[in-house]
Amino acid sequence: QITATIILELVDRGLIRLEDPISLYLPELKQKWAKVVNIKQLLNHTSGIVSLNEPLAFKPGVWFKYSPSVTYYLLSRVAEKVSGEKYETVLKNLFYKTNMKNSAMASSRSTRELYEKNPNLIHGYKEQGDTVLSVASLNEGIDLKNNKWIHPGRGVISSAHDLLNWNLALHRGRLLSKKTYRQMIAPQTKRDHARYGEIGYGFGVQVVEKDSPLEISHSGYVDGYVSTLIYYPVQQVSVVVLENISWDISNVRRVFSIHDQIREVVLSRLVKEKKE
Repeated sequence: QITATIILELVDRGLIRLEDPISLYLPELKQKWAKVVNIKQLLNHTSGIVSLNEPLAFKPGVWFKYSPSVTYYLLSRVAEKVSGEKYETVLKNLFYKTNMKNSAMASSRSTRELYEKNPNLIHGYKEQGDTVLSVASLNEGIDLKNNKWIHPGRGVISSAHDLLNWNLALHRGRLLSKKTYRQMIAPQTKRDHARYGEIGYGFGVQVVEKDSPLEISHSGYVDGYVSTLIYYPVQQVSVVVLENISWDISNVRRVFSIHDQIREVVLSRLVKEKKE
């Protein structure tokens, strides 16, 4: 949602149109789909792109397929081209604007370098076998030779306090126009969520409406770290869960079990307050 907001800010400034094809901003792309896939479809993961060097998996706009490493990398390149600044610079400016003093792009090529650059970063642990934990290595699951792919979709270091500031800035109108924000949180498509069932998906955010208060959220997973960020706009309540252990991803429910338990406690409280 951070990269999505960067793009939507440029939309507000009239520098990007959601309906424009990628090729308009990245003419160097020679893939045929660059003239077919538009910015909106990158934002809501309906582009059909699975790899830069493969044909589309489906007609753009028809289905949802979560692919942040590729599609959000392309969005970062669009942002760089339109703004004239490096993605890391754009990110720093956004963090300054939102008072996120302990947030940064994880631009490191080794675990040691990562912790040297960010001395306050808590070490991440990864499950190895049956509940055995080891310090997660940055090179597991991340392409160190070309790690720019990681940053726009899931490569940001932050803190619970900073992510609270992010929620307050984004959802209380400090970053986007009302029109663009409404587009961002409107369900543009549906995704079959492993834990929540079928839910809506906007621009970089999940939208849950059924049988509960309106919820805008997203979760994240990289080796060593698991995260969940939720906002309930009616109640103006934020939930931030940051965990420095990445459990075996083959069991998604177990990976996010603590996050889901916290979410259920908050939801039950919000429902109770509504009845009262």
